[in-house]
Amino acid sequence: MQRSQLALGLLLALGLTLRFVLGWYQSEDLLADNDGYLAHAKPVAAGAGFHGPYTNRPTAFRPPAYPVVLGGLMACGFSDLVAVAIVSFVSCVVIFLLTRTLALQVGMDQRWSLLVVLAVVLDPLLLRYSILPMTEVPCAAILLAAVVAFEKFRNSVVVGDRYSMWPGILAGVLFGIGTLVRPVVMIVCVFVTLYALWCHPKAKLSRPTRLAAAESAATPAMMAVSTSVLRGLFRLLIPAIVAGLVLCPWVIRNAVQFHHFIPATTHGGYTLALGNNPDFYRDVINGSDEFPWDGPGLDAWQKRMIRDSESEGIIATNEPAADAWYYSQAIATIRAEPESFLKASALRLRRFWAISTADSSAVSARSMSLVMVWYVLLWTGLILQITQVCFGKRSPQHRSMVMLWLVIFAFLAMHTVYWTDTRMRAPLMPIMIVISLSGWQIASSYFSERFFKSQKR
Repeated sequence: MQRSQLALGLLLALGLTLRFVLGWYQSEDLLADNDGYLAHAKPVAAGAGFHGPYTNRPTAFRPPAYPVVLGGLMACGFSDLVAVAIVSFVSCVVIFLLTRTLALQVGMDQRWSLLVVLAVVLDPLLLRYSILPMTEVPCAAILLAAVVAFEKFRNSVVVGDRYSMWPGILAGVLFGIGTLVRPVVMIVCVFVTLYALWCHPKAKLSRPTRLAAAESAATPAMMAVSTSVLRGLFRLLIPAIVAGLVLCPWVIRNAVQFHHFIPATTHGGYTLALGNNPDFYRDVINGSDEFPWDGPGLDAWQKRMIRDSESEGIIATNEPAADAWYYSQAIATIRAEPESFLKASALRLRRFWAISTADSSAVSARSMSLVMVWYVLLWTGLILQITQVCFGKRSPQHRSMVMLWLVIFAFLAMHTVYWTDTRMRAPLMPIMIVISLSGWQIASSYFSERFFKSQKR
């Protein structure tokens, strides 16, 4: 145990050192505010509230949690660069520690759990976005913590632990906060909650038990069974209920400010329209332009959309109206060109699972080759694991692994439709690495057993 703790400490030191060195040599990246989170954080730091950086009005265009945390650190006297670094480094420590916890939860041994941490330390996506003011790495930390807490909660409910509500409450708080970082986390919460309800053993009574229940539903014994089933099922809803309560202040604030029900952001319509519009279909899906779509084509589309919305009486500062307008434009395009929409969805899936970034011009050919080899190995482990889930023997960890796959499918449900790039999977990388190395561990054990059997002969 002491050796494994020492190894974990060395891996933590390695991970933080790599990120410190990368941030030192590319310190400008810590201020590369491509998504405007630092700009949204400055009004928070000034005490003005969550306002748009250019409108000086309340906004819901971006999820609030990350810029609010940055703004709080800035208000405490930290510079923009240091605030970004603090959030990123704390998120990385959480990821390193909880990835190992998740690996042990799903049945991996000590050595393989340390390999999982090493893989997370070295993962190119997590390493790259750990020095950028974006939500990928903070979301990865919160999502991972929520999944670890939910898995502990689910197992404690199954064994009837009366204290199981506490990890359930923690999971709900984390799912709620995660939704305020990236709204897709709420879809994850829904998916894993529905799966836990479906798998609840007390809800799956045998056929003789169901017949007996129908014949003697009013007996005290059967009433006790029914009450126990309902109590267990209700307890499994605790994380989702708590997550909803965490979101309530944000929803109420938006209702007061915008007179609309906005549980997430007013950014969704633009994101949907960005990947589903006639120009994108013409230039990229059915044309010769390479993904990502940028340059003159994107610029022309954005300017035209602003003109068209204004001509229809949509004021840019009216975020709910602009969001609804973008949604209507995207849905109209999807209905008008369903074949192009299917092609675009296939492209988004390919980009989500890509083994290289969309723009490889910024890195050397050797580095790109290493990244591609890295993800080929990881994806091979994913294939090994999903093969085990679908066709292998059922093990105590089977349901845990299915739940982790559902986390991935929740992201796919959103990013197959909305604008997608390779970085969109960064919040999933710790979970993907756990699944992948679990697949490699199973394959290693299988071939080791075969090898020793052949040696004995």
